[in-house]
This record gives sequence, C-alpha cells and structure tokens, in this order.
Amino acid sequence: MNTNQTPEWRNVSKVIRPEFPVDILPEKIGELCYQYHESCGCAIDFAACVIISTVTAAVFDRFTVEITDNHKQPLTLFSFAIGDSGDNKSGPFKLFPRSLFRLLNEENRKREQDNHEIEERISELKKLMKNKNTDDNRREELVKEIRSLKQNLKPYYPYILTDATLEAVAMEAKQCGECASVFSSESTFVNAIAGTSYNQRGNTPNIDIILHGYDAEYTAVSRVGKERIVLDSPRICICIAGQKVTLDTLTRVGQQVERGFPNRCLFYIPERTYDHDATKEKPIEQNLLSKWEELIKQLFLSERGTIKPCLRLSKEALRRYQQYRNECNANAEKLRHYGEIKGWISKQPDKMIRFAGILLLMNNPKARVITEEYVKKAVRYFDEYALEMAYIAYGIKGQDLTEQQARFMQRIIDIQNKKGRCTKGALKEACKHNSQDIADFDKVFAYLAHPDNDYVRTEIVKPETGKKYELIHRNPYYNQ
Repeated sequence: MNTNQTPEWRNVSKVIRPEFPVDILPEKIGELCYQYHESCGCAIDFAACVIISTVTAAVFDRFTVEITDNHKQPLTLFSFAIGDSGDNKSGPFKLFPRSLFRLLNEENRKREQDNHEIEERISELKKLMKNKNTDDNRREELVKEIRSLKQNLKPYYPYILTDATLEAVAMEAKQCGECASVFSSESTFVNAIAGTSYNQRGNTPNIDIILHGYDAEYTAVSRVGKERIVLDSPRICICIAGQKVTLDTLTRVGQQVERGFPNRCLFYIPERTYDHDATKEKPIEQNLLSKWEELIKQLFLSERGTIKPCLRLSKEALRRYQQYRNECNANAEKLRHYGEIKGWISKQPDKMIRFAGILLLMNNPKARVITEEYVKKAVRYFDEYALEMAYIAYGIKGQDLTEQQARFMQRIIDIQNKKGRCTKGALKEACKHNSQDIADFDKVFAYLAHPDNDYVRTEIVKPETGKKYELIHRNPYYNQ
C-alpha cells in the first residue's frame, strides 16, 4: 500500500458534508429551495427537509407503494433536521406547511358540521344508557344503535401537531382515520420519544405508536385508568428539527435506540456557513409560492375515496429496487459489527422506495407508476446524501466530534507517511495533540493496521465528563 497517497475517505483536515442534491426535485421546487435560501440564509437542506415532509403529510394517509402483491410500503417518512442555534431551522416550518394547515382546518370544519348531529344523538343515547329506569334489553339495543351511528361518523383529516405527547399522537390517530403527523421545530417531541420528559415520574414512554405507525402495523396503546387505544393500521408522519444535543438525546441511549427509532429517520445536517449577506436578501417570487400551494392542494384532494390508491413499480423500477436491496444487504453485512449504522442501512431499501414515491407525486400528482427514473433519483439521494448524513448523525453524539476525529486521523496519516507504517507509538503520539482521548488503543490500532476493514469504529472519551462516544467512519487505509 502506498502511504503517500491521499486516502479516498476524505482529505480529513476538514470534514466535507455533502450538499443536498436539489436537482432530484422538480425544477420549480428546486428553485423554491434556492430562493428561500437567498431570502433568509437558511440552509437548502432545511428547506428541502420540510418541503419533502409537507408533501408526505399531504398524501401519507392514503397512498401505498405496492412493490409486489405481498410487499407494500406506506408512504410515511421520519425526517430530522439538525443544526446549531441561529441556523434558522424553524423558518421553513413557518412557511411551507402553512397551505396544508389551512386546507386541513377548512376540511375538518366541514366534517365537524356533518358529524355534529350524529355526535349529539350518540350523547343522548349514552344518557339513556345511564338512566336507572333503562332495562338490560333496552341497553343492548342502545349499544347497537351507538355502534351503528359511530360507523356513520366521518373521520377527521389528520391535523399537523406542532408538539405532542405520545398519547396525544395516538388519540389524534384514533380520531383522524388512524393517521397523525407531527411537525416540531423544538426538542419537546424528541424528549417525549426518548423519555427524558418522563424521568421525573419514573415512567418509560410507550413508543409503539411511533414504531408501528411508521410501517402501518397493528398496535394497541394501553393507558392507566383509561380506555385502550386500538389501531389496526396506523400511519405516522414526523418532521422535527433540533440542535446537536437533541440528536444526542435521540441516538445515544434509551429504548428508542434499542428499538430502532433513529434507524427510521432521514437526517439533514448541513455545514454551517457564515457567508450569507443580509443586505442582499431577496423575497421569494410570489409565482413560486402560488405553484407550491397549488401542488399541495392537488395532492391533498387527490383520490380521497373509500379505496386507498397504490403506487406500482414498472418492471425496470422493480429490477433496480431489487438490485439496490442486494447492495444494501451486502453493505449491512460488511458492517455487521456496527449495530447502529447497520440497522439504518437495513431499512435503506424501503426508505428509498417510499422516497421515490414522494418524488413521483411531487412531480406529477396524477401519476401512479414509479418508473426507473424516480428509483434512480431516490438511490442517488440515499447513496450521495442520506447515507453520509447517517454516518454524521451517528458520529456527532451531541458534539461535533466528527471534525475533531478527522483531524486526529489526519495526524495518524501524517505520522504514518513519515514512518512508513502505523505503530502504537505513532497512534499515542497523535493522541497527545488531540483534544479527545482514545479509550482503547488496541482496538483502534487493530483497524489502522489491517486495511481489509473498510469501516472504523472508534471509542472516544470526553475527559471533562467521562462520557464515552463511538464514531463510525470509513477507514482511510482500506484497500479496495
């Protein structure tokens, strides 16, 4: 191996994060992302995250991707935007979902009027049931009549919750056709999932509604002293934003990690830039915003009937999807010792095909066949962006340790280039100048000394707190 070559992993003196591939989006949507960035300096990644999630929230309660007769995927996505304070992460949450908020409120007001008479009648019958003069036979008749009336109630469209407890999400799904969506630019919802808001009471949150809602699987949510919430095929759509410490809460410890919640997330973690000139800000063209509102309305009203529409794959798209599954399985097998990132990759094919369905509807709301073009775009998004973001997400762990680790790896490379080989002495010499201590020299040395391993798992310790973090990154010494 020629140690004088720059490693393919990165020129690691600076971690370069990939840019969101805007060209996979329809032209008008891509232009909207750019113009929003120019209007306020918000990262394009954040705008794209909320735009994609808003499109998902407009259709997820109905559409399904039918891969084969026995393999279907609901059109649900979990998105997580991560940035520093002052990055304007919450800005897109105020603008892009607004048209969907308005549509949901208008349609639900109509349904409320339609359901009012039925709900009043149900209330009267319940009072009769409680009456002491009502005999058992009459009570049975009243129960049947109430059940019949409840079947005539029109379910409400799923409101977008801006913050909620897990129980509130389950209640919302029960009232809104077993669907609920959460758009939160604060950390409260993440705390609910991680259980940090429950610790004072000594309780563990029940995240079944979230995990089962991702895959539209049966779930029953038990509540202390209250009626159990039973959902046959719930669907949950989530878009949240937070700082890196929020990511630490989500990915470090707890049942949400053990049960794979982060593995279901698409991460958006752009590089922070300081070159935005506020004096050159331009307003977004009204024409683009009008086109956006028109698209959301078209998607929201599309095929609202008793039969839920399916998106099917063309033969070429199905073949490419199957190839991609094999590629991801091979990649996950390489990473079998790395539980976290392996779990994320294992769910990559299904996330990809859902993303391809969203791209299709975003481009043409009337289309019902996912062609190879959209699968290729989705594959490109995952290979060039989403997978890299997952590596960064699992590496940050509440601090921007990725860049520090990269500098450390650069020192290792520099020392090895001088000495011609990696030694434990070289490793310890590099550690002297590193702000983080390496916890297990033997483990790190084993990877650096064996270039057959194309991924490195490094454990580091923050000296001031004693907390341990694990970083997963590509081995700069890997021989392909």
